Amino acid sequence: MKRLDSLLITTLSLILASLYSISSLSAQTAIKPTANKSNSASKAPPTSIYYDKKGRVFIAQKEKLYLFFSTTDEPGAEKHQLRNKISYPASKPISSFQFEGHGEHSIVHPADHKNLQKTEDENIFPIFSDAIPPYTIIKATKAPSVTNGKRKIFGKPVKLSLKFRDKGAGVHSGYVDFDGAGYMVNTSPLSLEQEKDYTVKYYALDNVNNKSREFTRLYALDLTPPSTTPEIKGPQVDNIVSRKSLIILNSKDLKAGVDLVRYRIGGRRHVYSKPISLSDLKDGNHEVVYAAVDRVQNAEKNQTFKFYMDAIPPKVKSSISGDQHKKSKKQFVSGRTTFELSGTDNKAGVDQIYYYLESKKGKRYSDPFSLEPKNGPTTFFYNATDKVGNISRKFSKSVIVDVSPPKVSISFKGEQYFSRKIHYIRKSTMTSFYIKDNLSGVKGVAYILDQGQPVKSRKAFKIADEGEHIIKVNATDNVNNLSENSRYVLFVDETAPEIYPHFSVDKSNPNAQGAQKDIYPLKTKLFLAATDKDAGVKTVYYRINNGKEQVYDNPIQFNKKGKFNVKVRSVDNVGNVSKKDVKFDIQKF
Repeated sequence: MKRLDSLLITTLSLILASLYSISSLSAQTAIKPTANKSNSASKAPPTSIYYDKKGRVFIAQKEKLYLFFSTTDEPGAEKHQLRNKISYPASKPISSFQFEGHGEHSIVHPADHKNLQKTEDENIFPIFSDAIPPYTIIKATKAPSVTNGKRKIFGKPVKLSLKFRDKGAGVHSGYVDFDGAGYMVNTSPLSLEQEKDYTVKYYALDNVNNKSREFTRLYALDLTPPSTTPEIKGPQVDNIVSRKSLIILNSKDLKAGVDLVRYRIGGRRHVYSKPISLSDLKDGNHEVVYAAVDRVQNAEKNQTFKFYMDAIPPKVKSSISGDQHKKSKKQFVSGRTTFELSGTDNKAGVDQIYYYLESKKGKRYSDPFSLEPKNGPTTFFYNATDKVGNISRKFSKSVIVDVSPPKVSISFKGEQYFSRKIHYIRKSTMTSFYIKDNLSGVKGVAYILDQGQPVKSRKAFKIADEGEHIIKVNATDNVNNLSENSRYVLFVDETAPEIYPHFSVDKSNPNAQGAQKDIYPLKTKLFLAATDKDAGVKTVYYRINNGKEQVYDNPIQFNKKGKFNVKVRSVDNVGNVSKKDVKFDIQKF
């Protein structure tokens, strides 16, 4: 307790009700509340002096003080103003004073000037100097809440209670401006029931007109749950996905913000933190059940996103169009053969088909393709992708490419002779063709004899008409490679050679009695010759009398006399035979 020890009052009673100077002090005006329908209560504005129920007096510290006294406590008694020493002489104006610091002070008249501690209570006049404004406590009923920036957001309707407190003269009134309605005396809790933003402003006055700072609080009511939208990232066709796809749950909340998203897939529950992997799902129908919760516990109803997991890659098959032939387990094709690729997919559909020839880099399939026209085995590969990125394994197709036609040659069984690009044969000669193909094999042959119709046969045949004939022939192999036309000239020769005997000397004395027609002297030589107009003479044989047949290669000399019968036989190159007997005598002249 602070004391004004220099002020000694002996017989006077202090009249504290007149503590301020009427001429120089006036009550400070408070901010007047705005009246409204919900709150008509109003109080007179506080002054700077306040008496509580106990009779204590409070004064605003900022006020200037003057002292007055009276000799009686009767109403309307005359009051006299005290002059402090600083105001002497009387010609000076009376100076005011102020209490120093917040708290209780006293105006004291000591009973014993030498011992101030013996002063009795009746000589002590306490007064409370109030320098501290009220303070306010604001509380909300229990509800989920979160602060977003400067705004506090509640997840269900709440009531705001304002409690005003003061440590000195006490609270006179609390004032509130609720959502722009203007200031009014606060008498009841504020209800936040609609989903919107609220602004609450408030302040308080104590009983000596100290005003608290004006506060502004921002609130909001969020009664709407979050909204979640699923999104597929990666391969997709409508709601068809692959194991490379991800599901993203995009959740939004306009007020409090999303706290978490729960989801269930494949019977297991999770809290969403990153895109959902689908890599372990089986092919077939699936669903994700999900719901978000905001930060004030508004919960979204369970949502279901259905999708189809296409985990099966496409199937691809190849087909051959054009020349082809299968022999044993080998597949033969020609250089004209094309290959077609087709694919099927169980769900998303085929996207692309690729094929691989000699390069490891695949070519996108669009039209039938052919292989390099080179004889020999060839293998190509192919695969496909579907519209969600599933890739099939590489399939292979092995074939043997045959680009060479068969080789054709003519063949004879029986008499035949080749000379001057002509094949000489007999009517009995069997003509056929030898055809060779070293890959797919011979499919067929066709020939035309002279101007006749084509004959498709590999059977041997005879030519009945003697003379020259033209044969044209070609052959195909089993992949339809066609040989060029081969042309052959054949001559059917059924005419035997003519034999011409000739002696080295003229015959003599052909008319001698008992002699043969032709007589020749010793050492006569017999020359044998034969001619053939077509195939040509092959060999001339002779036999003297009944001797052994010999091949004629030198003139025959007769060194003995006697009768001779030389049997001559001539054979041409196709076996036509002519014979002739040469009879003559050899005599010694």
